Amino acid sequence: MLKYKSSDAEKLIDLFSSIYEKNNDFSLIENELKELCNYPVKVIEVFLSSMEFIKDKDENYLKDNYQGIIGIITLRMNLV
Repeated sequence: MLKYKSSDAEKLIDLFSSIYEKNNDFSLIENELKELCNYPVKVIEVFLSSMEFIKDKDENYLKDNYQGIIGIITLRMNLV
């Protein structure tokens, strides 16, 4: 049984997006995520490394591969 579900990844993505619009500095985003949600620090770090990997992808890639991206992030969060 997975500890984290796709809804957890989507929740973090929503928080990340709202923070990223204001400031795209990953260290500041990490600090804000730690304050706003109650996931372990290591899970947030793994999530952010996933987001850093896809940050240069274009919007069409992200739309076409959304479910796969959610799945990979969720798996990575569970491997912490």
